[in-house]
Formats: sequence, structure tokens, C-alpha cells
Amino acid sequence: MRFNNPVFGALVLSVPSVNKENIVVQYATVRSGSGAYLQFVEYSTDGINYVAYDTFEINTRTGQQVVMIDLRAVQAANNNPDLKIKIRFGQVVAVWLKQPYRQFYSGSNSPRFVWQSDFGLLSIPN
Repeated sequence: MRFNNPVFGALVLSVPSVNKENIVVQYATVRSGSGAYLQFVEYSTDGINYVAYDTFEINTRTGQQVVMIDLRAVQAANNNPDLKIKIRFGQVVAVWLKQPYRQFYSGSNSPRFVWQSDFGLLSIPN
């Protein structure tokens, strides 16, 4: 599967675990030079509410990377028809703002954040 322009986007994977226990989900991922640097992985045992699992840094130099989501310690993941994995894509950008009011653009030329500060560290996980 290829997810083009994933920054600020998310994939939701339905992974029902009916009649299964000790759940481990793995996927291979690769990043282009302009692709999302971070993958924020969450899981849901009710199909609606998500719990943060981990954040993975995806490097362009290592080629394909395998991400492992180990849910063996999560009892509610066993034998669960509603089990889902959400992967959100984002960046971390350090910006020195010299103007009292400035819009920050990333990728799509649409404003993502408006800061009223002389200095800011922008974390963009949405």
C-alpha cells in the first residue's frame, strides 16, 4: 500500500483478532526524501477510542523499516473483532519566528499553525 502525501494524514487499519491471542502486528514502511519523518501509532480495542502506543522515526537512509506493535500485554486485544491500529504521520520542525504574527506553511501551501511568539518549536503530529 502506498500513502501519498501522508503528513497530517492517518491510516486506520481494522485488524480483528477473533480466536487469536498474544497479538503482534508488524508492517514495513519506507520514507521518501519529502515523506513524513514520524509515525504516531495508536490502537483501539473498542474501534472508537484510541490509546497511544509509540512514535517511530522513519529514516530515509535505512530503506525499508519494520515496525512492530506488540499488544501481548493488552488483554483486551485478544479475541477482539473491533481491534484497530491508527498510524498518524507528522513532522517536527524548529522555526525561529522574527515577526510577531506569522503563518507556518508545510507542504500543501495551506496554513497549519499561527504563532504569536518570537521563538517556537513546532511539533506537527496531526
